[in-house]
Amino acid sequence: MTKRLVSLSTAAVVTLALTACSSSTQTVDDGVDSHSLVNLAATIWVDPDGCKHWVVDDGVEGYMSPVLNLDGTPDCA
Repeated sequence: MTKRLVSLSTAAVVTLALTACSSSTQTVDDGVDSHSLVNLAATIWVDPDGCKHWVVDDGVEGYMSPVLNLDGTPDCA
């Protein structure tokens, strides 16, 4: 019974933590220096495996996401 209660409590904490981290929109920075991300310039970084990533640095925080092909697979050389 105690083990099940701990598992349920852990699941609830993880769910709440993930919900708190998600933003309603991906165009606004909700961090310390919150502002719109629309006007930031992105660059492409190629990782050691040859895969491309979009990178945006706003000074305090950075953002990165993979460049995807039309079929949804990562764009790797």
